[in-house]
Amino acid sequence: SQDPLNDPNLSTRWKLIYTDSEEILGTKRPRGFRPNDEIYQTIDASNGKAKNEETVPLFGVLNVLNSVEATIRTEPPRRVQVKFEQFGIGGALKVKAPPSARGWLDITYLDRDMRISRGNKNHVFVLVRDD
Repeated sequence: SQDPLNDPNLSTRWKLIYTDSEEILGTKRPRGFRPNDEIYQTIDASNGKAKNEETVPLFGVLNVLNSVEATIRTEPPRRVQVKFEQFGIGGALKVKAPPSARGWLDITYLDRDMRISRGNKNHVFVLVRDD
């Protein structure tokens, strides 16, 4: 899209299929606390909201849903400022995010089925539409 921030395809549920971010992949977490392949991001650009979700197979026995809710603000032509507001652990415990939990993404490619972004830590994110 030539104008990804105003493209209606931006606001949907996306499934992460590739990233080089160790933080997102949880590669430094103990093995029983790493997310499986189910990492999603839901964007509601018109209301300035986003939510990331991951499923962690806790000790390989119990699937636990973790999430982080964020407010987003678009900065044309391609940047999205992200301020994380609240972490959800196991669907029950809510923890307020620290003020330093913020960053940005530049949307480098967007169509109906795929989104590619690069973040403020220079990581790449490739997501496909999940509907």
